[in-house]
Amino acid sequence: MTAVSDNPVCSRLAGALPGTLACLLSALLTMGSVSLAHGRDLDEIKDPDCTMFVEPGSSDFDISAVPQPAQDVEFPKDAVIGRIIFTRYPIFNENDPEENNALFRLVDTLHIDTRESVIRDQLLFEPGDPVDKRILEESARVLRDTDYLYDARVWPYRICGNRVDVEVLTREVWTLSGGASVSREGGNDETSISISDDNFLGYGKTFSLSRTSSTDRDGIEFTYQDPNVAGSRYTLDLFYADNDDGHHTGVSGGLPFYSLDARYAGGASYESHERVDDIYERGEEIASYQVTERTNEVFFGISNGWDEGETERWWVGLRTHQENYSLAEDEPVPATLPQDREINYPFVGFEFIEESFIQVSNLNHMHRIEDFNLGRSWNWRLGLADESFGSDADRLVYRGAVRNAWQLNEHTLTQLETSLNGMWRYEEDRSEDMVWETNWRWYDGVGKQQGTYLAMDVRLGRNLPFGQELLLGSEEQLRGYPARYQKGTRSVVFTAERRFYTDWHLWRLLRVGGAVFFDVGRAWEPGDENAGPTGILADAGFGIRLASSRAQSKQILHIDFAFPFEREDDIDSMQILVTAKQSF
Repeated sequence: MTAVSDNPVCSRLAGALPGTLACLLSALLTMGSVSLAHGRDLDEIKDPDCTMFVEPGSSDFDISAVPQPAQDVEFPKDAVIGRIIFTRYPIFNENDPEENNALFRLVDTLHIDTRESVIRDQLLFEPGDPVDKRILEESARVLRDTDYLYDARVWPYRICGNRVDVEVLTREVWTLSGGASVSREGGNDETSISISDDNFLGYGKTFSLSRTSSTDRDGIEFTYQDPNVAGSRYTLDLFYADNDDGHHTGVSGGLPFYSLDARYAGGASYESHERVDDIYERGEEIASYQVTERTNEVFFGISNGWDEGETERWWVGLRTHQENYSLAEDEPVPATLPQDREINYPFVGFEFIEESFIQVSNLNHMHRIEDFNLGRSWNWRLGLADESFGSDADRLVYRGAVRNAWQLNEHTLTQLETSLNGMWRYEEDRSEDMVWETNWRWYDGVGKQQGTYLAMDVRLGRNLPFGQELLLGSEEQLRGYPARYQKGTRSVVFTAERRFYTDWHLWRLLRVGGAVFFDVGRAWEPGDENAGPTGILADAGFGIRLASSRAQSKQILHIDFAFPFEREDDIDSMQILVTAKQSF
C-alpha cells in the first residue's frame, strides 16, 4: 500500500486495479522519455508550484503570428526539459469560416499528417536535458527547414520547480503532387509529367518519379531522399535518370552536421553522369559533344560544437573524378573537344559559422517566417591532386566562400557573399577552371507589403574548359533576352525590383504578389568587345508571383513579361517567362 500512496498515478489507478498491477502500469507510464514525451494525460495532476505560460493547443492557427511565451523568463540554472507535447495543426483552419468547407475538410482527411515520431527525431533536445532557449529556437529552425511542414514553433509552456515543459507546434502542408506542367524561359519550353511526395506516408521521406522534356534532354527521373534513416541522424539520397542522351546515377549517405553543436560528421557519395552538352551562340545551339563523368567521395568531419555563438568544423576526405569527352552521335561537331581529365586528391577543409539568426517575413517569401542569419560564415577546402594519386597532372584544388549580412534598421538588410573555386597547376604556374564570384543583395521594406530589392552579381573566369563559359540570358537574371544569349569569361548583372507582397490569398490556396523590375548586364571575353546591341544588355518589365500556402513547395511561381531595350532581329520585342524559383 505504501507504493500506491507514494505514487500519485499509482493511487489513481489503484481505485480500479489491484495495487501491484496498478503500480506496474504506473511504472510503465512514468518511466524514461516515453511518459515525458507523451504526458498529456499526466497533466491532469495539478501542481500548485507550476507556472503556466500558455495552454498547450490554444495558440492561433497562424502560429508564426503568436508572440513567444516566456521569452523574458529566466529559468533556474538546474532547469531540465520535462514533458514534451506535440501540437499538430492541419492544412486548413476549420475555425475559419472561409476554410471550413467540404473540400478543405476532405483534403485534411485525405492528408497523412507528419508522424509525431518524425517530428520528435528532428528535435535537438530530449527529456532530462538542461534547458537552453537557444537549442529550442534551433530545433524550430530545423523543423521549418523541412519541406513537409509549413511552419513550426518550439517554446516552454510551463515550469514546475526545475522542470520546464515544452510544446512543439507544427503546421501541415499537402505534400503529394502530380500531373503535368509547362514552363517557358528565354524562348525554351519545358514540360513534365510527375508524381512526388515529400512526406511519404507521414514519415518525412521524399519519393518522386517524373518524365521531363526540355531543351537539353528528355528522360525519366527517380528520386528518393531519407533525411533521418530509421529515426537516426543519418541520411540517404538516391537518384537515377534515364535520358535520351545518357544516364545519371547518384547515391550518397552519411551523418551530417545536423546542428551547430554536432561534434561529428561523415559520409560517402557516388555519381555517374553520361550526357550531351551543347554549345550556344546568342541563344542558339551550334554544336554538341558527349560527356561521361564519374565522381566518388568519402569524408569525415569533427567539431568542438557551439561555443559562445560560434561553431568551427574541420573536414578531411578523399575524392576521385574522371571526365571523358567524345563526339555526340548525329549532332553538330564542335571546333574542338575538351581534354579528358582525371583528378584524384585527398583534401582538408574548415568551416566557421557565427549564429545570429533573426526571424523575418516578406523577404524571399510571402507571409511566411524566414530564418535569416546576420552572422559571419566562411569555409575553405584544399586538395592535392598529384600524379602519384592517379591524376593526369599535378594540381592544387581549392574552393572557398565568405558570407556576411547586416541589419541596417528594422526593415533593411544587406548581404555580401564571395566565392573562389578552381585549380592551380603548380608545376606550370597556371590557373585552371578558376571562377571568382561576388553576390550583393539589398532588401528594403522587410516585413512590409512593399519593398525594394537590389542585386549585383559579378563573375570572373580564367582558363575555363571549352564549352564551360559564363553564360548570360533569361536563365541568368537578364529576363529580356533568350537563355544563354551571351557568353564569356566575365559577366556582370545588376537587378532592381520594386516588390509587392499583397494580402490577396487566392481561394485560400495561393499568396499573390508582384514586381516591377529592371535588369542590365553583360558577358564577354577580353579582346572581344561584343560591340553594338550585343554589348551591354538591358530590359525592364513586370511580373506576377504566386506562392502556395498549403503545399510543401517553398518555390514561388514567376510569370514575367520582359521588354529588351537593345535588340537585333533574333530578339523578340517581349519575352514571356514562366518559371519556379526558390525566392521572390
